[in-house]
Amino acid sequence: MDATKKKELFQKRTEEYESMDKEAKRDLLNKRKEENQRQSHISRIMKIREGSYFICTFCNRILYKNSVMRCINNKYPAKHFSMFNNHLMVK
Repeated sequence: MDATKKKELFQKRTEEYESMDKEAKRDLLNKRKEENQRQSHISRIMKIREGSYFICTFCNRILYKNSVMRCINNKYPAKHFSMFNNHLMVK
């Protein structure tokens, strides 16, 4: 859309809005507010549907929650952690 058509459209919408009474303006604003809220709820649901991201500290892949095991430092001897750190330094 070129600039003149945009300007004409903007002027037309401005005139329509100015000719409305207070109740119609309030209704229009409420409809827009409800639509924005609806869109934000939909986007929030879509993010939840995607699920959390679990990133492997060893290979930096994104994994699903059911394929991840939590690494507890106290369970492993220090020599295993030095091997792990050496592997990371090679990259």
